[in-house]
Amino acid sequence: MDLGSRQLLVDMLELFAGSLFVTSLYFSLGLVLGSLLHSASGGLAIGLFFLTYLLGVVARIKKELDFMRYLSFFDYALPMDVVRGGLERNYLVVGGLLILAFTLISYHRFGRKNFRI
Repeated sequence: MDLGSRQLLVDMLELFAGSLFVTSLYFSLGLVLGSLLHSASGGLAIGLFFLTYLLGVVARIKKELDFMRYLSFFDYALPMDVVRGGLERNYLVVGGLLILAFTLISYHRFGRKNFRI
């Protein structure tokens, strides 16, 4: 395997890892919402999904609002940013802590939840 093919493979693996990371963030957010809310929360989940996307767009347009990128999970692994510079350590740390916190809260809440089957 030549150097160009090897670099392409590394870039593709990093893109897929970033996608998995963002998906895990939204999955853990969905878990915590499902554990905290008593009724179906599909509309709220879709609203949060688009709200986080819009926060990232606004942060990219207006440089003074750059801190809002931390509220947009999409911006944690934008494909062009990943290809140019890799996954950013700040986003990995913040996202990892959020995944851990959301999962622990969900685990605690689901353990006490009374399911009506």
